[in-house]
Amino acid sequence: MTQVLIASGANGTLGAAIMALINKDDEMIIFEPAFPMYIDHCELSGGTLKTVPMNVNEEGIWVFDKE
Repeated sequence: MTQVLIASGANGTLGAAIMALINKDDEMIIFEPAFPMYIDHCELSGGTLKTVPMNVNEEGIWVFDKE
C-alpha cells in the first residue's frame, strides 16, 4: 500500500472530505436512501443537495431511474 488515511471517525472524515470538495453553490448529488449526515455536511459547506431516489426491483436489487 502506498496511500493510507488514518482518521478519528467516519463522520468527521466524511465531513472534512465533503467540505474540501463542495464549495458555496456547488451541487452535491447523492442516492437516496442516504445517511442524514450527508445532508448536514453539504449544508455546512454551502452546497446544494440533489438526490436521486433508488428503489428495490423485483429481484431485490437497488436500482435508479436513469431518466
